Amino acid sequence: MQFFKRPIAIYFLIGLLLSVSSCAPYLNDYSSAQASFNEAAQMDNELKLKKNIENFADLVSPESQVRIKYLTALEDIDNVIKSGEAKLEADGLLASAYTIKALCEWKVEKYKQSEATARKGLESLAKAKSAGQDVPPRDSAILMAIPGLIKADQAAKLVKAPAEERNYQAIETKVSSGINDLDAALNGLPKGHPVKKYLLSSKLAILESWLIASADLKGQEGKEASQKIMKMQEEVRKEIKG
Repeated sequence: MQFFKRPIAIYFLIGLLLSVSSCAPYLNDYSSAQASFNEAAQMDNELKLKKNIENFADLVSPESQVRIKYLTALEDIDNVIKSGEAKLEADGLLASAYTIKALCEWKVEKYKQSEATARKGLESLAKAKSAGQDVPPRDSAILMAIPGLIKADQAAKLVKAPAEERNYQAIETKVSSGINDLDAALNGLPKGHPVKKYLLSSKLAILESWLIASADLKGQEGKEASQKIMKMQEEVRKEIKG
C-alpha cells in the first residue's frame, strides 16, 4: 500500500500569512513578534525539507532550535497582547495577534492553550465584525482550523505506535473530528486563497494517518476502509489542483 507524502513545503506558507504594515510606534513590538514567528516558520520549513541542513550543523538538535524560535515568538506576541490589547483591537489587529499566538502554541504542542487562544481570536473577530470593521477570511479560517491541525498532529503520533498497540477506532474518531474542523474552516475561504491550499494539504495529512491505521484492519473490512480513505484523498487532491 502506498501512502500520500505530505507536501511539507507548505509549512513555510504560514510564515507569509500574517504580514501587516506597521504605521504606529507601538506596532514595532507587534512586528518584532511577527518577525520571530516568520523566522521560526522558515527554519521549520528548511528542517522538514532537509535543505540548508549545514546551517544546523552546530546544533545538538535542530528540532529543539525550531521549538526555541516558536517559543520566542510566543513570548513576544503574548507580551504584545498583554500590553497593547486595546490598541490592537482599535487597529483591527487583535485577531491577527491571537492567530500568531495560537499557531505558536500549536507548534510547541501547547494544544489546550492553542485552542483557548483560537476561541479568543474568533471572539475578537466577531466583535470586530459587529462593529463594522472589515474582517478578512484569513484569520477566521486559521483560528477555526486550529483544533483540526492539532488533531492532525495527534493522529500522526497515534499511528507511529506499534501496530499491536494502536487503537483503530480511536484514530478514526480523531481523524473524523479533525476533518470536520478543517472543513468548517475551509468553507469560509474563497477559491484560490493560499490558506485554503494549506488546509487542504493538512486534510491530506490527517487522511494519510487514517490510511496507515486502516492497514491494521483485516480482510474485507480493511480493504473497504482503505479504498474509502484513498477516494477521499483523491477528492482533496482535485480540490488542491482546483
